[in-house]
Order: sequence, then C-alpha cells, then structure tokens
Amino acid sequence: MKNLFILGVAVSFVSLAAFGQSDVRLGGSIGPSKIVSDNGDVWRLGFYLSGDVFYRVSDSFEVGGVVNLHRFAPDEDALMDKAGLNSSIYDIDVSGSSTFFQILSAVRTSIQLSPKTDLFVSGGFGVTFMRMQSEVRASIGWISASDEIDESEARPSLFIANGIYFGSAGKFRFGINIAFHHIFIENGSTQLLTAGFGISK
Repeated sequence: MKNLFILGVAVSFVSLAAFGQSDVRLGGSIGPSKIVSDNGDVWRLGFYLSGDVFYRVSDSFEVGGVVNLHRFAPDEDALMDKAGLNSSIYDIDVSGSSTFFQILSAVRTSIQLSPKTDLFVSGGFGVTFMRMQSEVRASIGWISASDEIDESEARPSLFIANGIYFGSAGKFRFGINIAFHHIFIENGSTQLLTAGFGISK
C-alpha cells in the first residue's frame, strides 16, 4: 500500500515535468478522515495524506489527478458494544488497521474572491484499494481464542471536494478543504469524510 502511494506521487511529479510548470499546479493536503457509513462507529477517527497535480485549461478550470491514503484503527469498546459483549466478563484485545488508497482522475473549477483568494470545487472518479488487517484475541477465565483477518479488494469510487486557497498565483498557496468519498462495495457502499490543510503551487 505504501509503495502504491509513492508510485502515485511519482506519477504526479512526472506529469509536472511533462506539461511545463506555468500550466501545472502541484499540491497536497493532510488532515483527519472518518468513515461515516455503516459500521463506521467501530473505527476510530483516522487521518489522510493526499497529493494532486492539475493542468490549467483556463483561469478557472483544471483537469488532473489525485492520490489519497486513509488509515484507521479499530475502536475496541465500540466493537464490544456492537457484538453485545460485556467487558467485565470477556477480556478482548483488538489490533489492526483499515487502509484506503485511492487513485482518482479529477476536474477542478475555481472562483476568484479576491486577488489572493480562490474558492474551488473539485470532483472525479477512480479506484480505491481497501485493505483490512486485524487480530482479535478473546478470553474468559482460562479459555482463550484468537482470529486474524487480512482482506483486500479494489472498488470504484467517486469524490467531491470544496475548499479555499490563499496566496498569489505562481507562488505557494495555503488553504483548507473538505471532501466526501463514495466507494462502491458489494451490496452497498462505504463513505469517507475528510477535512484538511493544504498547500499548492
């Protein structure tokens, strides 16, 4: 999963060199990420890292790509409550993580609120690679048992984002953003909500 993220960032830099710096914006962001769909309550608030590259078609319209990495840890108390287990009777230890890596094509449109302030909306589609790794160890008295899960799949996904950047064109710009991700899974969907701090040039 980390190798995929590095590959995605490398592709962004290659794209930057291919187009020409004046027409390309390279950026990234970081912040909290939350699973907000069914069973999202059994995962703690996580984090995400993002990298993007956009080619400027006009002053207000860009096309490009985005790579995202989201990571979450299980909420042991929520898992026990959901399973109806009493912590005073059972001794349960849950470890592991849930990782989402996304490669997304995107378009972005912006409105200049002032010479140094841009409001933007972006959206697109692509693929999300999901991996869940966990180990559950349970015991009651002298009886104990454990189980491990390591599952991976790739699913189509959509996203929409909104944010604001501050700074002059051609220089480093700083901003904030929120994004909603919809991932199509078998017999349903998974949604992620992120809020972050970004930098772009």
